[in-house]
Amino acid sequence: MVDNASTDGTGNYSLNVVNGTWYVGINCGDDSGLDQSIYECPNLQMVTILNNNHSGLNFVAVILGSHIISGYVNDDVGNPVSDIHVYGNRGGSPTISAVTDSVGYYELAASDGNWNVSVDCNDLASIGYTCAPDQFVLVAGNDVFDIDFSVSISPLQITTLFLPNATQNESYSTTLAASGGQPPYRWWLSLGSANLPSSLAIGTNDGVISGIEDFDVFDLGPATYGAK
Repeated sequence: MVDNASTDGTGNYSLNVVNGTWYVGINCGDDSGLDQSIYECPNLQMVTILNNNHSGLNFVAVILGSHIISGYVNDDVGNPVSDIHVYGNRGGSPTISAVTDSVGYYELAASDGNWNVSVDCNDLASIGYTCAPDQFVLVAGNDVFDIDFSVSISPLQITTLFLPNATQNESYSTTLAASGGQPPYRWWLSLGSANLPSSLAIGTNDGVISGIEDFDVFDLGPATYGAK
């Protein structure tokens, strides 16, 4: 047996049921139900009927975004990190998100409950930062402040290990690569490195070694490079 009812103008409802254990819930799944763009769907409730009516089985439809989770994303020396997405998730509930502003500040509009708050690791990696651990936050009838994240600059590494040889009178071009640090990189020959042939040059802004080789064959292996 299944019964259903609509709430009246005061929010009251009444279901006609027989003795037994019942699960009672709110319709959140179609256009006639609770508007989930405004409200968070309440959980099912279980009630046992034994020859009596049962009153007071109430539901609270929490308005999404009735509270705020806020904080800052800074690097490990206190500089703000802007344009980073911050997410809140309740394990199945809609994800909420915000983007840090010019001072690293964010605000998430959240309803009551346990939230997992995280920063976007891809956003951070794209500007040379390591990621930060997620934080677990309880919102219980009030705003939650100071959920801050501290991130570190990734170690700079030149990832190009070997360069192709250059051949006499042929155009030569190869690009150096690096990871970590904070792009864009600037490139130069390291102090004490073997020099490039005079016909080849390294692009300071793009790390491209290019030119037309005028030696018979030149092995570029001994040269070492710096980036920042």
